[in-house]
Amino acid sequence: DRKAIENFEKSLHIARKINHNKYICINLINIAVCYENSGQYDMAEQSLLEAIPFAKILNNDRVSGDIYTTLASIYINQGKTAQATQNAIIGLEYIENTKNYKSYSYSALSLGLLQIKKGNLAEARKLIENGLSVIQQNNLFIEQPQFYSALSELSVAEGNYKKALEYHQQYKVLSDSSS
Repeated sequence: DRKAIENFEKSLHIARKINHNKYICINLINIAVCYENSGQYDMAEQSLLEAIPFAKILNNDRVSGDIYTTLASIYINQGKTAQATQNAIIGLEYIENTKNYKSYSYSALSLGLLQIKKGNLAEARKLIENGLSVIQQNNLFIEQPQFYSALSELSVAEGNYKKALEYHQQYKVLSDSSS
């Protein structure tokens, strides 16, 4: 990830020199994703917050939605549920009408995971199952494992360990087949 970050930072530097808003935004998002993947959430957050004004200049709902849902994911990992919920809702609002089914589903998943942490299990189930349904309807099968993992986590929270095991087994099979 360090080498990728270095390359994106070089590209960002060039984009800034030529004042190319689209590539500034894209590079900031790519840098943030690298930081998130390596667990450097503060750095990821900083890059995404810097990308927001450029996404607004570009007037691109998909990019704005992706930024906010990624921020939600970062805040979930940091245990900041209020900020995660706020950003996931904003992201879902941006994405809802873009027909970007993958992003919409992940927004629903992020909100569902937040609802588990808050103890709103019925709402969590509705959100996660909705996201999974959209993934399945649009043949995005490689994206399914995370939803089954979330349903397993939810079933544990509900005290339904048999269902949790079934979801976990489904998660394992799908994860193994997609790698």
